Amino acid sequence: MQLIDFALLGLAVAAPAAQQITEATTCPGLTGAKVLSCNKQEYKLDCAKWVDADADKVIKIVTTELGYKGCLDACDKTAECGISQYIATDEAQTKGSCTLFKKGVPVKQGSSNSWTLATKIEKKKEEKPKPTDTPSIPVPQKGDKFGLISIRSGSPIQNTGIKAANGRLTVGGKQDASCDKPSDFATFYIQDGEAYLYAQSATPQQLWVDRSGMGQGVTGYTTGAQPTPRNAERKGFSIDKDGRLTFDGTSAVACPPGEQNKDAGYSIWFSTSEKPGFNEGCLPIALRAIKSDNPVGCLYTSSS
Repeated sequence: MQLIDFALLGLAVAAPAAQQITEATTCPGLTGAKVLSCNKQEYKLDCAKWVDADADKVIKIVTTELGYKGCLDACDKTAECGISQYIATDEAQTKGSCTLFKKGVPVKQGSSNSWTLATKIEKKKEEKPKPTDTPSIPVPQKGDKFGLISIRSGSPIQNTGIKAANGRLTVGGKQDASCDKPSDFATFYIQDGEAYLYAQSATPQQLWVDRSGMGQGVTGYTTGAQPTPRNAERKGFSIDKDGRLTFDGTSAVACPPGEQNKDAGYSIWFSTSEKPGFNEGCLPIALRAIKSDNPVGCLYTSSS
């Protein structure tokens, strides 16, 4: 395609006399049709319409020997082009001129089908699905029994169940309990802000947190008539809107066991410290509550 001198600009934007131009082959039969350019760009065709625009709205004028389709390709390759206007100039109706306009120029109704107007149809942007860390899981409600898993992406304890043994809670490790049927994770419930291990027996096992300078957020449970440890608190447990167990609004931290006891599981602390209890390698975690539709009652071993 070659660029036509802008001396022809007046011809391109003014309504021509019908006898000066050979009617384009696409009109009037395909008026309103949608067509694709060679680059798969979609255009809408209109006949007997022409662009009424100032010179600053004209990007350029080119010639074509491919009929109106040549104008589509020219528009594809031209920045800011939104409308192309084809005028056939030979009997075969393949040669002609293409006037390329910017988007949004005014279009008027004409009286001759010798004009083929092609308007670019903007491609719809595909909506990308929003990333989610975990599938949607119902949040346990008041009175529900639930298990807990740790959420810490990229860590060795991601999606690991919470267990109970010897008066302490751990992420992973070995559970030590006498259960109604086999169970490898602890089951909990919350009542009036206080958290309990679930059992069908009359012996309650209740959680506590010691946030004092000595305890630094250490967490455990008592059995039956055992007293609350000095400085420890029982009230303050809740499940937030995202299904995470917190204590007085504070999330949990998991600390790895020492070298001498690698299989013990990670200890659980409700703390904002990076090293609660002066432990190394601790990880902030979310304790995600998972509702148990068929809870298993257990009596967990107590601290000596």
